[in-house]
Amino acid sequence: MKSPAPKSFFPGPVLVCLPFLVLYLITALPGLGWRDTPEFASTAWTLGIAHPAGFPTFNLATKVLTYLPLGSIPFRVTLAAALFGAAILFVLYGLIVRGSAIVGRDDPDDPGIRWAAAIAVTVFGLSGTLWTNSTEPEVYTLNTLLLGITLYCALRWSADGREAWLCAGGLIYGLAAGNHGSVAFYVPGFLVYVLLHSSSRVGRNLLLLLFFFLVGFSVYLYLPIRGSADPPLDFGHPVTLERFLMHITDRKDAADHFDGVRKGHYLARHTWLFLTETTPRLFWPLGLPLLLAGAVRVWRRDWPLLTALFWASLADVLFFIRWTSQPAAFLPAYFFTAFFCGLGLVWLVGRIEAPPWLKPTRAQAAGAALLVLVLAGGVWLVYPQQDRSATFLPGESFRSDYERMAPDAISLTGVQWFHQRAFQDVYRLRDDVTAISLADFTFPWFYSPITQARFPRVVVPAGDVNYQAGQGWFLKRFLEANLDRKRDIYWEPFDLKGGVFSRHLKPELDLLFKVTPRPVDRLSPEETRAALGRLREKIEREIATEGFYEAEELDVYYVLMLFQYAFYFSRHGQIGAAMATLRFLEDLYGPEGANRMLPADHAALNINMGLMLASEQRWGEAVPRFEAALDHARGNFRFWFGLGLSLMKTGRLAKARSALERAAGLAPYDPETRLYLGDVFRLQGDTARARAAYERAWHLAREPRTKMEIKERLGELGG
Repeated sequence: MKSPAPKSFFPGPVLVCLPFLVLYLITALPGLGWRDTPEFASTAWTLGIAHPAGFPTFNLATKVLTYLPLGSIPFRVTLAAALFGAAILFVLYGLIVRGSAIVGRDDPDDPGIRWAAAIAVTVFGLSGTLWTNSTEPEVYTLNTLLLGITLYCALRWSADGREAWLCAGGLIYGLAAGNHGSVAFYVPGFLVYVLLHSSSRVGRNLLLLLFFFLVGFSVYLYLPIRGSADPPLDFGHPVTLERFLMHITDRKDAADHFDGVRKGHYLARHTWLFLTETTPRLFWPLGLPLLLAGAVRVWRRDWPLLTALFWASLADVLFFIRWTSQPAAFLPAYFFTAFFCGLGLVWLVGRIEAPPWLKPTRAQAAGAALLVLVLAGGVWLVYPQQDRSATFLPGESFRSDYERMAPDAISLTGVQWFHQRAFQDVYRLRDDVTAISLADFTFPWFYSPITQARFPRVVVPAGDVNYQAGQGWFLKRFLEANLDRKRDIYWEPFDLKGGVFSRHLKPELDLLFKVTPRPVDRLSPEETRAALGRLREKIEREIATEGFYEAEELDVYYVLMLFQYAFYFSRHGQIGAAMATLRFLEDLYGPEGANRMLPADHAALNINMGLMLASEQRWGEAVPRFEAALDHARGNFRFWFGLGLSLMKTGRLAKARSALERAAGLAPYDPETRLYLGDVFRLQGDTARARAAYERAWHLAREPRTKMEIKERLGELGG
């Protein structure tokens, strides 16, 4: 009598996904993160309204977990993201097994299919994009999970024709649209899939799909219902039909949607960065062959599926292509890629014939060893970069300024607003502070307008916002009214060159400025040293104790802030402090530091340093600064003017003439450019051109002092 064949062993989806849930939890942020994560922590906890398109599905799905007595409130929201991330892997496993029939493997219980699915899921679970999204309060894991479930429903419906799967897919897709508005751009692909797989009753299928999609999409009714209850964080106040439609269509950021595509001259650069830096480099030698193998097999058996997922992936990439430095947004595209790679691996395993001596038990042992090796090796390589369990900087970097404000203060911030609302709404800190977003004033037609009911402790000027008077008109009136009431007002410096009341600011805290009733014409050396000292001490303290260089999201913020401080010092006559600030910025992020400054920012640093050195007549030091920025300043008038003047002062007349002619082309009505161009012609001995340049400068000049200089030059020429 034959002995029964040994039972096949293969890892199921639960066994594969549980280790990742543990990994994501032990490496998760303990509190707040950067960018939008403080906002999502606040809106999930308080059932508030997030920035467009509102993300009601995320708020409702994560609210339940905030009641668990596990760590801080933001950590509980991150717990939801980790659960969604592990569930993504569970769904991906099921999709690869279900899709194996498309690549010619019809037995879903075949151990080879299960091992291939387990390995593909393990590799995707170790990817930095999924791991990062699963360790912070963000919406992308839930978004991808809902898309994965929608795809699973579509495959089940096309396989057996049961309408229940079609209805479930429409419902889940509607909820996905309530979690992130970008899924609206995937609709053509999925719609084509449904149409091409509907052999009959096309109209009925579309009506069912539309009905259940609208049922899921009705989650957006959360916005006006909750907005009417005045939640603590109400971004956009979508309680009227006009404001509701404005919010869910994200009209506020419409100019940024597909921005990298509409600005065609940037598309090639963004695409190159996406392919070479955003996409993991290990993908190209290992993942691309499997992707192509899976895609080709799917094309032969179910080309509508390939078309639908290719369209969805392309829409996802192009929608976010401008943010190539933030790969979190590309998670759906990477998920669909992992699906095809998994199918390619299933097909490859099916093509390999096991040698006679390799018994099934040995094959299973080899598969288990390979799976453990991939998991252990991946954790060993990725864990140090993904471990954020001790990253407290996102919650602490802005907290000191917030807690040190004067009693009953008003805080006007942009980036810090999300953090300050989390400090107030989640951590219950400083309820006396009125934390207002600057966008409430500068873009009141997109944001919730300032009202006395919303901020009862502030004075709101009477009358509607005068849009024709400029974006800062209402803000100026607001500042004046509250300064008259002796309220302390703090300001986050964004654009000190053109901001309202930019001359009415004084550095008082580490990062925030205080608004003053009277203009601050000059700073004393003592005030300058104190402000610069506080800024340096704060950053050096964060470098020493809080993992400053591990917080890449903070780079952009501190680059912006240090530029603003340098401009502020320069405007108030403290050129030395301004240059010291820029040198500090260069030491932090330049080639000699972390080397994480964007090329455009580094060029701006060199231009500003060159202009400041030129203002102190240190021409020899200014020239190399300008030359270092040459590749990124082709259309910058100030660059060409400063370079030309510095070259002239160092005797390099031919290059000076070329630079000043470029400056004159960019600013044809600037008299100083013509004046110094005339000086170059005169030094070169070209009296006729010098006279023509001086005369042109004379006609353009408006200042008496400039006209006097030009008159003296003409007199020296005998005119």
